[in-house]
Amino acid sequence: MYRFVASGRWVSLAVFVVLMVIACLLLSRWQFHRLHTREAYNSVVSQNINRAPVTPDEVLAVGRPMTKADLWRSVGVSGHYDASHVLLVRKRSLESQAGFYVMTPFRSESGVGIWLNRGWIRAAATAQATPDVPPTPTGTVTVVARLRFPEPSKAYAPADLPTGQIDRIDIAQMSKRLGYTVYPAYGEVITENPATVPAPRPIPAPETSNGPHLSYALQWITFAIIAVVGFFILIRKEAERLAEEEQAAAIDASTDART
Repeated sequence: MYRFVASGRWVSLAVFVVLMVIACLLLSRWQFHRLHTREAYNSVVSQNINRAPVTPDEVLAVGRPMTKADLWRSVGVSGHYDASHVLLVRKRSLESQAGFYVMTPFRSESGVGIWLNRGWIRAAATAQATPDVPPTPTGTVTVVARLRFPEPSKAYAPADLPTGQIDRIDIAQMSKRLGYTVYPAYGEVITENPATVPAPRPIPAPETSNGPHLSYALQWITFAIIAVVGFFILIRKEAERLAEEEQAAAIDASTDART
């Protein structure tokens, strides 16, 4: 009854189903991998986000990259902002609005600097216009900030950016004109003391949701099951159709024999 499965058309369909199942399972595995990566990231966030601040030199060292274990760790440092080297990072959105991050070097009382993201400001009317930037605090300031990794360097940088604007937080590149050493990570400002008004909008704390990766992984598994089940349903229906044709042919033959 099922000899038709060995025909070329059905063999081709079987190969297609096998390839589809393999693809679905690989995509499901990829989504599970992304889920585990997100869970590991969230674990670091949960562990570090509410820990008591430490001094930068307890977790950072000049010339040594920050470890993943210290991501989102809070540091507290006193010193003064270097208002002569403020940089605006382009294409940074907040609540679906276009804007900039205000990156300002902060020189601690020990003399070592750290780049701080003071917060977000709204973009100007055009891409080439300079937005209104709140004044940089003067005098001695005590800052608490969350540690972040710098963004990867690019082989080239746009040559047409307005003065004082950059397209990524590349600590090494940003620090070339400072004239003093800086830590290899940067911080997102949580509090400044004394506080200043106006000031850039603070960057929100990171979310710790796992995202849709689990549901996507299960969906791909479901698609694989549907493909297999659908293939066998097609085989069953084809077998039933052939059986009905054979039965009808047998009846017709019996009728012809009697006549």
